[in-house]
Amino acid sequence: MKKTLLLLTMGFALFISSCGSGTEKGANGVTYKSPEDYNNYIINKQTETARNLLQFGNSVNTDAKGTLASLDNYASEIQKDIEDLKGMPAYKGNTELRDAAVSLFGFYERLFKEDYKKIAEIRAAAPDNNLTEAQAQELNQVAEKLSADEKGFDNRFQKAQRAFAKEHNMRILENELQKEIDKQ
Repeated sequence: MKKTLLLLTMGFALFISSCGSGTEKGANGVTYKSPEDYNNYIINKQTETARNLLQFGNSVNTDAKGTLASLDNYASEIQKDIEDLKGMPAYKGNTELRDAAVSLFGFYERLFKEDYKKIAEIRAAAPDNNLTEAQAQELNQVAEKLSADEKGFDNRFQKAQRAFAKEHNMRILENELQKEIDKQ
């Protein structure tokens, strides 16, 4: 009798903890206790990436060869972030924000592996950092393409984030680093 009562009590405790906790734990091992935790986890990774984007923008014009060497490290960091983001659970059944973040980070990975690599290679090939007409034109083409591609990924992520915030009665604050990136 005591064993049955103990098992029922343990079963009831597990049921209560799984129903009422309001926490979500992902395959990445992180527990999200609130929608703010879930959103901020993504935003913190995005902020780290924004710092790398800014660092690239600031250094490619003065040290293209050094910047070129660091792109693989940036891409590797992004790949780890993508795997980490994929390990996030749905938040209360909703995967839209997580999926948009994974997509956006896939774009960031492509930036570091392809687009920024191309920009750094063009800059590194310029004698004394003086671009030829052809190099300048090629740089503009790469920049225009990545800018157009970025809009789609950014729009999808922002839309998902606004919907998530609305669903959970959250306020979205503007990221100060975004202003710096937009200036570049």
